[in-house]
Amino acid sequence: METEPIRSRYFNRLTIGPDGRSVRKTSRRDKKLRDEISWYLNLPEELHTYIPGVLGYSLQDQVYLCLEYIQAPTLSELYMSGRLDQEGWAGVFARLDQLFGRFAAFPAELDPACLHEMYIGKTQTRMAAFLNGNERARRFYNQGYYRLNGTMVLCPFRIFESHLEDFRSLLDNPAIAVLHGDLCFSNVLYAPDKQAVKLVDPRGSFGIPGIYGDRRYDLAKIRHSLNGYEHIVHGRYSLQTAGNDIRLEIPFTDGQLRLLHDWDRYLGSRLRDVAKIEALLFLSMLPLHRESPERQMALYAVATRLLYEIFAD
Repeated sequence: METEPIRSRYFNRLTIGPDGRSVRKTSRRDKKLRDEISWYLNLPEELHTYIPGVLGYSLQDQVYLCLEYIQAPTLSELYMSGRLDQEGWAGVFARLDQLFGRFAAFPAELDPACLHEMYIGKTQTRMAAFLNGNERARRFYNQGYYRLNGTMVLCPFRIFESHLEDFRSLLDNPAIAVLHGDLCFSNVLYAPDKQAVKLVDPRGSFGIPGIYGDRRYDLAKIRHSLNGYEHIVHGRYSLQTAGNDIRLEIPFTDGQLRLLHDWDRYLGSRLRDVAKIEALLFLSMLPLHRESPERQMALYAVATRLLYEIFAD
């Protein structure tokens, strides 16, 4: 007998086992879950310290994954609760840097078409899906502009289209290695006392199924968690919409702003490319949050801000 399901995205179901030591995942999106299972199974043994133990799975008709249940908070919980001080977060970033170094020890090659699909094709497909289902965003796209926090700004999708060559430049110098692919804070379990990192919910594909992808993508996922995503998915924001106006307020603490500054300093010369990928993440995730049109417009507003920061000149 299983316990009640725990919170997850609308297309997934997570259930803790009766012994409290395992968690079972099923999904309406069988292919995505198969890719995730394959990622766990194909990850080099040297990296198994970063994942829960795989207790069972099926790749057949009733696809499921059963993992060891890790008793540790997510980085999302630690970030939003303020339970870690700056020194504690320095430890987190050090462990993430160590993780990325271990991933980089397994380089690979990837067809440029996969990069194009992830950075250009996916964005265009998701843009069309979002505009088809959101009347306000469609109006902003057709007129080309809207007002954000009192300032007239261009529609973010228009900015994407007008800077397509800038985004295509992401295809030129990828850093292909082992990739998690969905490294937002909610998918990183962290035990502060042990400074131990465990990763869950890997993407399992990057244009094609597999464990490899562009390392900058994981870096961008971390930055998007530091730049408003966690606040928005936790409902910690204020949004007002009327006519052509959107007003968005996200109550970052001083400590949270310092974390973003620290991450940007860590990125160094990689920052501009990572920021471009981050902006694409905010654009391409919009149709995936269809259960909350308000949340969609908050993410839309953040995407606009990020694009203006990148292309300020």
